Amino acid sequence: MRKAFKIFFLVLRLLTFSSGGMLAQSTLMDKEITLVKTKGSVEQLLKEISEIGGFTFTYSNQITTNEIVKLQSNRQSVRSYLEQLFPNGDINYIFKDGRIILRHKRDKKS
Repeated sequence: MRKAFKIFFLVLRLLTFSSGGMLAQSTLMDKEITLVKTKGSVEQLLKEISEIGGFTFTYSNQITTNEIVKLQSNRQSVRSYLEQLFPNGDINYIFKDGRIILRHKRDKKS
C-alpha cells in the first residue's frame, strides 16, 4: 500500500512539473493589468506592459516597434493588449524563463 502511494505521488509530481510551463504561460497571458499610458510606440507600450506585469519581452529587430498605436484604457489581460499591439495576428507569444518571446509566425505555403 505504501509503495502504491509513493508511485502515485511521484506520477502526480511529474504531471505537475510537465504541465507547469503551459500553466505559467496561460496564467501570465491571462494576467489582468491596467496601463497608465495607452498611446505610444509599440516599443514604449511593451515596456510599460512588462513593468506593470513583472516580466520582460524579448523580440528581434524584425518586429516593427516604432509604430504609434492607441490601446483601450480599461483593465485587460496581457494577451488582449498584445492582440491590440499586433492586430494582424502574425506574432506568436512564447513564455519562457520569466519573459515573453515575440516571434513572427511562419508563412504558410499553399
